[in-house]
Amino acid sequence: MGFEYSKTESGIRIDKCTDSTDFIKVPATIDDLPVTAIGNYAFTRCTEVREIDLPDTIETFGTRAFSWCHRLMKITLPRSLTEIGCQAFEWCLRLMIFGIHNSDAVTVKLPDNVRDIGAEAFINCVNLHAIKMPASLTNIDYAAFKGCRSLAFVEMPDSVTRVADAVFSYCENLTGVRLSQSLTKIDNGTFKACNKLAQIKIPGGVVNIGNGAFRTCKNLISIELPASVEKIGSNAFRDCENLVAIKLPATVEISRDAFKGCNDSLKMIRY
Repeated sequence: MGFEYSKTESGIRIDKCTDSTDFIKVPATIDDLPVTAIGNYAFTRCTEVREIDLPDTIETFGTRAFSWCHRLMKITLPRSLTEIGCQAFEWCLRLMIFGIHNSDAVTVKLPDNVRDIGAEAFINCVNLHAIKMPASLTNIDYAAFKGCRSLAFVEMPDSVTRVADAVFSYCENLTGVRLSQSLTKIDNGTFKACNKLAQIKIPGGVVNIGNGAFRTCKNLISIELPASVEKIGSNAFRDCENLVAIKLPATVEISRDAFKGCNDSLKMIRY
């Protein structure tokens, strides 16, 4: 069959792929039980695989489930998927057809039941252009999209309550982001070195702008912080060399070097 697997309470978990072909099809059932999970490291370093066909019975991807599959180009996310584990697609450098494929851009449309995107889940997926997130999503963990250098647009539903540190850091072509209105914090380094990000709307409930949140966003021109913001972390806007105006609450606490290296003519408009 080409797989090592285990029986779990919910069905079958694929633990290891032993197939070295370029196309792998995971069956919907094994031993008359549904295949519900891709386990930790199951396809890690399957260097020959180019396409993986997954059934709609699968609910979870484990840690590094598909990491370092350098030739992997096509995979379709199961509609039943609820959780994408840490580093699930780490260093899948050629991943180009993923969920929805447009003629000139690659868009990931996550299935409607996904609740969590694990730490570094898509780190360095350099061909990913856009991500559309479902209304079921609540958590995006550490550095989930870090280094996705082709990522241009992100649409985030209001169901998301947590975006962890460095999630979109070093997405050097990111130009548009729609943030969840449920966020209370822009975490540390979230948009660090997003060099093409010129503008972003901060949701009204955000209380804290984390350390280095927008550091080295060299094209950021202006930004308005809502009245809810109480603190701007250290180096939050450091080296935003084209930032010329920021509107911020009169009582906000500004930490050390928050605006170091910014434009000399930067205007802080307090209200």
